[in-house]
Amino acid sequence: CTCLRRSSRCTCLIDSKWLQRKRHPVVPYVPPHLRDVDLDEDSDSCHEEAVTTGAVREEAEGSVPPSPNMRTLARSWKGRLEDRTCMSCGFNPLQMDSSITLHADGIVAECTEFSFSSQGVKGLPVIRGGRYQFEVEFLRPAALLVGWSSAMSLPSSFDFQGYGYCSDGTKVHGQKAEPYASKFGKTGDIVGACIEWSQVGSSSIVRLSFLLNGQELGVAFKIGIASDLLELPVPLQPHICQLPSGGLFQVQLRGATERRPLRYESLGFKPIGAVEAPDFCPFSKAVAVASQERAAVSLTKEHLRGFRVPDDNILELYDVPEELGALELEACLIRALDLPAKAAGVLHVDIDRAAPFVSLVAFLRPSYASRLIAAAPLQCGLDAAASVQVRALQHATAASKVRLRQLRGDEFRPKADPSAARRLIHGCLQSQIPLPHLMEEKIRQLGGGRGGAAVTQVSGE
Repeated sequence: CTCLRRSSRCTCLIDSKWLQRKRHPVVPYVPPHLRDVDLDEDSDSCHEEAVTTGAVREEAEGSVPPSPNMRTLARSWKGRLEDRTCMSCGFNPLQMDSSITLHADGIVAECTEFSFSSQGVKGLPVIRGGRYQFEVEFLRPAALLVGWSSAMSLPSSFDFQGYGYCSDGTKVHGQKAEPYASKFGKTGDIVGACIEWSQVGSSSIVRLSFLLNGQELGVAFKIGIASDLLELPVPLQPHICQLPSGGLFQVQLRGATERRPLRYESLGFKPIGAVEAPDFCPFSKAVAVASQERAAVSLTKEHLRGFRVPDDNILELYDVPEELGALELEACLIRALDLPAKAAGVLHVDIDRAAPFVSLVAFLRPSYASRLIAAAPLQCGLDAAASVQVRALQHATAASKVRLRQLRGDEFRPKADPSAARRLIHGCLQSQIPLPHLMEEKIRQLGGGRGGAAVTQVSGE
C-alpha cells in the first residue's frame, strides 16, 4: 500500500483516479461557430487541433470517461426537481462539488479529497412551508456545517441565504458566526435540522432550529421578522459542507426515505421525505425567488431615489388626488401592501410637478409591484369616491417614461444578461455550470422572471 492513509484507511484507488483525472490533456476552447463551419485556415487548424487532442484523450490508456453534461443531467432530472409526485428525496448529485461522491441510494455522501476551501453537497426537496426535519449521522469523525440554504447558494459555501450549525458549536449565517451550542463531529453523532414556516398577516416567518443527539438546542435563526424587511425568507433545502479543517466526512441523511427514518423526531415536525404538496417548491421557482431576493438585497435607498432598479420594480400611478404629497402617497401604498409602518424604505414615490396627477413609484422587490397592481384601485385621498389607478411601466404614458429617463440619468445601464459570460468562464475552466445558473438562464429565456408573480406565490410576502 503506497497511499497516504488519510483518515486511517486505504485510499490507493481514489488517489489513482484523481491522478488520472489531473493528467488529462486540456482541450483548447473552440467557439461554437467554428466547431461545424470552417471559415478560414485558422479555424481549420484550430478545429483539427481540437479533434486530434480529443482523439488522443479518448485513446489515453486508463482514462476516466468524462462526466455527463450538466444540461443533460438537468433535463433528465426535470421531473424529480419540479414535480412532487416523482420528486427525489436525498442528496442531489446535481448540487455537489467534484470531491464529493454519493452512494447508489443517494443517502450516503462522502468527501474524498482534502481542500483548502469548503466542499459540500445539497439535498432535496426544496421546502416553502410547513414544519419539517432531517438528520445527518456521522459515519466517521469530521468537521462539518449542517443546515439550510436557498437554491442559489452554491454547495461549497453558506452565503447570506445559508443558515448552518457548525462543528465548533457556532451558528453560521453568511460571514457571521456566533456561539450557539455544543461541539460535534464524532462518529455516531446525529445532528437534526428543523424548519418551521408560519404566516403573520401577509408576511412569512421562518424559524430554524437544531438538535444534537436528540437534545433540542433552541431556535438559531428567525427570518422575516415583520419589522425587518431587508431580508425575507426564501424556499430552503438541506445543505452540508465540509470544513477545511478536520477529517473528511462520510455521513448518511435520515428522514429522506422510510429505510432511514429520523432517529430523534422532534415533536410536531415531519421528515422531509413526507413533504406535502403545498409545502413542496419546484426547483425553478426556488431559483426565481432566491435570485430576485438577492437582487433586492443589493439595492439601497439611493437606488430607489434614482429609480435605478429593474423595470419590473416600477409602477405608474395616475388619477392621484392633488392634495396628496409624496409622504402621504407612500403611507397609502404601504397600507395597501399590508406592510408595517416602518417599511417606508421599501419604496420611493416621485411626484412630477409638471404632471401632478401622475406619479412614479420604485419598489425594492418586484413582488410588491405585482401585489399593488392586484390591489388596485387604491383609496388614498380624503374623498372616498376618488381612487388611485395603477399600471405597469410598459403601459405607462410617454411623459412618465421621459421622466424616468431624467431620474435615472444618462449613465444608467440596465443589468446585462450574464449567461454568455458564465458559459465562457466555465468553458475556459473546463468546469460544469452550476444547476441554479442553468435554471436562472432558462427562466430568463422564457420570461419567467418578469412581474414577480411567481415570487409572490412562493414566498408569501
